[in-house]
Amino acid sequence: MKSLDVVEDSKTVCDKATADAFATSWNNLPEGSIYTRDQFEDWMLPLTKKDVIGKRVLELGCGNASLMVHMADWKPALLEGVDLGDSVLSAEKNLASNSFRKWKVVKGDLVEFQSDGFDLVYCIGVLHHLKEPEKGFQSVVRNTRPGGRFHCWVYAREGNAPVIFIVDPIRKIVSHLPWWFTKYFVAAPLSVPFYFYAKILAALPRGGFASRLPMHSYMIWISKREFAFFRHIAFDQLVTPQTTYLSRSVLEKWLASDPKIDPASTYMIKRNGNSWKFGGMIWPSGVLPSGLIQSQRPKNDMKKLNLGSGKEKKEGYVNIDWQELYSPDLSLDLNVFPYPFADGEFEHIEAFHVLEHLDKPFRVMTELRRILAAGGKLHIKVPHFSRAMTHAEHCHGFDVTFPYYFDKRYIRWGYFGTDLELEKMELHWMAFFHLLRTLGYGSIPLFFLWIADRSISFLANLSPSFCSRIWCYWVGGFEEIEYVFKK
Repeated sequence: MKSLDVVEDSKTVCDKATADAFATSWNNLPEGSIYTRDQFEDWMLPLTKKDVIGKRVLELGCGNASLMVHMADWKPALLEGVDLGDSVLSAEKNLASNSFRKWKVVKGDLVEFQSDGFDLVYCIGVLHHLKEPEKGFQSVVRNTRPGGRFHCWVYAREGNAPVIFIVDPIRKIVSHLPWWFTKYFVAAPLSVPFYFYAKILAALPRGGFASRLPMHSYMIWISKREFAFFRHIAFDQLVTPQTTYLSRSVLEKWLASDPKIDPASTYMIKRNGNSWKFGGMIWPSGVLPSGLIQSQRPKNDMKKLNLGSGKEKKEGYVNIDWQELYSPDLSLDLNVFPYPFADGEFEHIEAFHVLEHLDKPFRVMTELRRILAAGGKLHIKVPHFSRAMTHAEHCHGFDVTFPYYFDKRYIRWGYFGTDLELEKMELHWMAFFHLLRTLGYGSIPLFFLWIADRSISFLANLSPSFCSRIWCYWVGGFEEIEYVFKK
């Protein structure tokens, strides 16, 4: 193990206090990784094993090496970890028990860390605990070699309101108390409602009213773990003296401000509704090519696809339609497979009132999943089966069971073999107010219909299944059902 001299300025003192607090937590955990392989892979996506094999890899803020243990299984040429706290003792112990031997742990300030450059630098769950998070990000970029990749994960400002306004004020008090008191007399009791809330949400039908409850996506993700992990997360939130919740706009500014970063390579992925994964590549030359001025940089967003765009072409999307009359970006027959796109090419796909016109909706869903990036969203709107009026070319109606065909839990009831996670499902009593105006409805009737739509749709989405099974026809049917899937 190598030690670095640390200059004790106010920033370093604050970060050292944070590192010491986490070291106390890490060093009192059982040996091995606190995280599952699935959690590790989820954090690292869109990076996979093929991006690591034979590469020199650095983790900034390695803690007890819970992530490095899994990273070692991806067979890097060298795996190095840096941490400011005494958790490096646990890190060395955990790595020593692994058959992988090409590792190194350094005790030092990640913000000041200097190296000759690594093929991959990652920093998971650390930047938001630094006194100056941007300085930590700059270190990530600085230690990535030209042509190399970097990847980070941070708490989002978006989607964390309950934590920011309830948990964080408690943290500011209990982070000054002894770690054992915080862990066993604060974090443990708070974990009980946290645990049962997640388990209850996981037991409820996906979509509908439940999907509107606070931190729904995160609770579904964590509900798979045991109570001890909930306590670990609660303690992790409470023990640190410093936490900053970072917005998308802040991270976009970071990515755009460093001329060493290739802007065409950058990505931002919302994880579980309350955190951000982001990263990119360093220009092979190590600097922005002189011929590419700042104003010519491509946007940070990955490609988005608007399927069946018709007259509703969207800026920033690849607009596809079979009718050349509407001048789509690409004229394509969606009944012919495969589509002319690479695997994982799009981070967001919209298909509004398209599937009902196609011959094989399940085959289309399989193809859309193929071209959807890991963690990407597939947003679909289709007619509900109870809809009274329909288009002459509609081939299908849809209901609340449609998502079951893409969920392994329902393998006995028709699982189609294409895995997609349902994040949202809603019934819409009325969805085409613009058509009513063309049929002669005035402003006053439209206003009362709007009130009726909001009221009926709200009641329906308390339980879409109950509505579809029992009373959807009592109100004349529902025009639309909406799904949001995540790959």
